[in-house]
Amino acid sequence: MRKNREYKSDVFSMLMESKENALEDWLKDNDKDLFSRRQIQIPTPHFIVFYNGMQKKPEYEEMRLSDSFYHKAQEPQIEIICKVYNINPENNQKLKKKSTVLEGYTYFVEKVRENQRQQMNLEEAVDSAIHDCIDHHVLEDFFRRRKDEVKKMTHLDYTWEKRERLIRMEEYADGEAAGLREGKAVGIRDSLLELLQEFGDIPEALQTRIESEKDLQFLTSWLKVAARADSLEEFQEKTGLL
Repeated sequence: MRKNREYKSDVFSMLMESKENALEDWLKDNDKDLFSRRQIQIPTPHFIVFYNGMQKKPEYEEMRLSDSFYHKAQEPQIEIICKVYNINPENNQKLKKKSTVLEGYTYFVEKVRENQRQQMNLEEAVDSAIHDCIDHHVLEDFFRRRKDEVKKMTHLDYTWEKRERLIRMEEYADGEAAGLREGKAVGIRDSLLELLQEFGDIPEALQTRIESEKDLQFLTSWLKVAARADSLEEFQEKTGLL
């Protein structure tokens, strides 16, 4: 199991923050004692995930804890059902219209991605997205008050996502074509080009150069640089593939 992140989840978590010690306040307001021998009533739990990653996902799906069990059971003794809503553009529009926070957060994330596609580095992309939200009165008060925190949090999130993507891509490449070197090269080249496409259109000369490379050491090195780069220009500068 990989180590969990050591920082608060993301900008959405900041937006959804409730007052501190919410459980303590609820217990106090309802005169409850967690250590009582009598059964107490608690709020019904609901598990919801708002997905805005890059993978193609349905508008709605359910994830069940029992799907991960080694041995399947018709009636598992413990079950958790998590409802997953895709909040990327063109998905769950009615749901987002009901929440200013959800709609505004989706707008902000898409602006960051749009700016990166225009060859901005991550810092520029985030800063521009924040100013765009303020100018268009999208969660304006939040971004004015917590601009610096948002910049830091977004950078941490994107760094984490890239690290996780790199791990998955390297694992995929290592197993490609039953360990044959050519199979590994194909896997790494495909992963590298997929990663670079997030920055926008890849110059024809650069794509040809990558597709013609067969040396695993070079390809693996380029893949690691791409996973940490904030723009296509930064990748080319650090690899010398100009």
